[in-house]
Amino acid sequence: MKKAPEGDGKKYYAVGCYSGKDWNYIHEVLMKDGTLEDNIPCGCIECSDLKEHSATRAVYLLTDAEADELRQHPKVKYVHYDTSAYPDEFLPPIQFIRELRYPDREKQYREIVNSLPVTAGADDINRAGYQLTRCVQKQDPWKGQSPRSVHTDRVEHYGTGRNIDIVIVDDGVWSGHPEFSNATGNSPQDYVEGNVLPGNGTSDVLDLILDGPYYIDPDWFDADPGTRLIERWDGTDVPVETVARDWWGNSTQRSAKFASIGTVIIPATYTRAANSGTNTAIPTNGSAVSHATPCGALCYGRTQGWAYNSNKWSLALSIGVLTGVTQEQSIDIVKLFHQHKPTNNPTISSNSWTNGILYNPATLPGSPASAVHNFRGGGNQTFTNGNQPEFMQLFNFDVGIGNTSIGSFEYVDNALTTAGDELIAAGVIFICAAGNSSQKLVLDGHPDYDNYWGATGATLNTQVSIDGLNVYLTTNRPGFPAHIGKFTSGAQVTYPAIIVGALDDSDRTVGPDGLEQKVTYSNRGNAIDCYAPADGVLCAGIGTQATITRGDSYTGLGVGLGNDRIFAGTSAACPVAAGLIATKLEYNRNWGWQDVRNWIKGTNQPTGITTVGHQVAADFFFGTESTTATDANWLVYNSLEGGDPIVIWDAPTGSEPKTIGLTFKNE
Repeated sequence: MKKAPEGDGKKYYAVGCYSGKDWNYIHEVLMKDGTLEDNIPCGCIECSDLKEHSATRAVYLLTDAEADELRQHPKVKYVHYDTSAYPDEFLPPIQFIRELRYPDREKQYREIVNSLPVTAGADDINRAGYQLTRCVQKQDPWKGQSPRSVHTDRVEHYGTGRNIDIVIVDDGVWSGHPEFSNATGNSPQDYVEGNVLPGNGTSDVLDLILDGPYYIDPDWFDADPGTRLIERWDGTDVPVETVARDWWGNSTQRSAKFASIGTVIIPATYTRAANSGTNTAIPTNGSAVSHATPCGALCYGRTQGWAYNSNKWSLALSIGVLTGVTQEQSIDIVKLFHQHKPTNNPTISSNSWTNGILYNPATLPGSPASAVHNFRGGGNQTFTNGNQPEFMQLFNFDVGIGNTSIGSFEYVDNALTTAGDELIAAGVIFICAAGNSSQKLVLDGHPDYDNYWGATGATLNTQVSIDGLNVYLTTNRPGFPAHIGKFTSGAQVTYPAIIVGALDDSDRTVGPDGLEQKVTYSNRGNAIDCYAPADGVLCAGIGTQATITRGDSYTGLGVGLGNDRIFAGTSAACPVAAGLIATKLEYNRNWGWQDVRNWIKGTNQPTGITTVGHQVAADFFFGTESTTATDANWLVYNSLEGGDPIVIWDAPTGSEPKTIGLTFKNE
């Protein structure tokens, strides 16, 4: 057995110094046959491993007494047994100590076609899509297998999002779905039931506008509970709807300490029936609500989300219907909630929506027959509808390849962007979907950053009015809402929003077989912070799109309600990433957006701490970056177009209770 010998004999010791200069000095003195310098052994010391590849360390044969003496020298950083010389005595530390989501193995599906039963049996009650198992580790666990292979895992994790407030800003999460109910009898083994309001409710999801005021200002509601509070269908004590709307819109309808925080007028059409529903009725705001419910499940769902112990909030936008609030109002409300809630919990805003424009001349003011584009400063080039150059021939998830695709744009500063800037400045972590146009989005300094299009005679700074607000028609910059909070430091423009692209559920359709890839429609480029499981993912559904029967229910759930669906798009990727990020903020409560990005990108981290990091070419399809406006590579839709090959996963930060003091493998 290779253990350190007992007694006073020589042993292998690793010696490290603070700098290369310090090490050269110590090494030279150790090699001398005799020295009078304090804290350096007298007599020639044998160097058993010079480690030419390192400037500050080597291995020497020392007695215990000589090692103790050398430790006292001011140029020496450490002296310890060379663990590689005695592997039987110094076992490597456990790198990953995580909790198990379930006591038993549960099914995890990737490419669902032909693998998922339409009706779930007893062994499918806690099933999920690949958003869980894929993100447990850096490398794809389906590598070398068919994407239709079903994994049975207990799903390891570090955190669950406790004491993190997550707001799904979308079209309204159905609070009655069993995915958000603590009354089904089936849950992760460390699941914490309930929401943050009194009443011991069985639904974990609350509406930020209608329920949030009671959380922020309980004194106002408790002062007159008979007229200001009601019991929600699940037993939760919540505000009367008119009182909640007045709390936001009328400074006299709240406690005095909140009188001067500002107001936001909430329309009377914003109701629980429209945006939240009950156990026996899905929300009435139309088919649009089918979008937020799967997003909520993927972010903080009981069986399908990473942050299942977070404080779960929903806020409904007016998307296709008039029962929500405007984008500016939603941003203001999340900001006010973050600033005035009774805790210092971090707040994450998950936003699976974007503003876009059709890239054809007819969408410009005056509907001209032709327009111009400018690529990398090459001068304005004329094009007509249907004849856009390859860098503008974007793939859209809904309408197919070609001239009707929706591209991003940046607003000229206005009240909406200012609200976003204030949200970021307040400390809210803003996560957004990259978009589904296979558009290349780049950061300042990239050659494509100043590409633009417009009417004849347009320049980079030309402004065009869209829906009453002026915009710049850049083609490759992060669009709204991804550009909220952007600022210039020196000459560099920085974007604080965390932008998430979509991972394909299948392996490559181009490139070598077996490689993971971004899905065709997902936006790409170096502005995308990471990719998350999204395409074809299994999650909670609502209405006619929810055709996959679940295996769990609860007493009182309406017949035929509470099914699952297959969901896709960067809309799905965004909440998956938001939930994972919440599990990191759980143990890093002072993190801001830059800390989150550093963890994702693997920059500015303490030595030895694991970060999400880049995939390698042997595992992931990168593609080749296009360099001309008509480069054929633009139409290789799975290509990252020079972006970072990062798939977000549960990489430890070093702050988790069971990781403190451990040595991590740098992924």
